[in-house]
Amino acid sequence: MESQGFVFHIQEKGQSGYDFFYHQTDPQEYCIGRDVRDTSFSTIQVQLQDKTVSRNHCRIFLNPDSKWMIEDLDSKNGTWVQENCNLSSEYKRVGKPIVITADSVLKIGETTIRLRLMSKVDRRSFNEDRYYEQISA
Repeated sequence: MESQGFVFHIQEKGQSGYDFFYHQTDPQEYCIGRDVRDTSFSTIQVQLQDKTVSRNHCRIFLNPDSKWMIEDLDSKNGTWVQENCNLSSEYKRVGKPIVITADSVLKIGETTIRLRLMSKVDRRSFNEDRYYEQISA
């Protein structure tokens, strides 16, 4: 299976939502936080303005079995996951690294992040209008 990257639909408190996508061929890790300092070439930095988010809050990484995992980096307010965009399911606090899916929703501080996997083929033909139609449906 080809490694896939993510499109993050980020909704920070009091702001309109926006999408974050980085056009890297084969991402291995995403570091999420207010002041992410990792500068390795295989890591994508997702910086948030939310003051309730720790500087280095959490990371999403590809494990040796090609599964995407999320790990809290000892953040003050924790990292929370809701599986499969099921609005009736509760958020679960991330302790040790856990597997996440293409439909996971993250709660980081006062910010909600909806994940969507994007394959290499999709990256070449990424169409924002079509993507918005898909997530609005």
